[in-house]
Amino acid sequence: MNSRSPRCQLLVIQGKNLGRGVRISDYRVEIGNSSCNISYLNDSLLTCRPPYDEPSSLHEDPFCGTGYNSILVCYAACSLV
Repeated sequence: MNSRSPRCQLLVIQGKNLGRGVRISDYRVEIGNSSCNISYLNDSLLTCRPPYDEPSSLHEDPFCGTGYNSILVCYAACSLV
């Protein structure tokens, strides 16, 4: 991704029971050190709009190396360390 390039894409996360017993406000999606604005949630999909500017990496990914951002999905009573 290039910084300041238009962001028209959505991040789509597929799964099972994503919306069961929780609301959009119960979820938090982080890309690197920035939040992804969640726009839709049902039992099988969660979509969010990535930040406009490319986020900084929090740490080196052991599988991808440097220069890649991790995506973290957290719901309900979770905390980031």
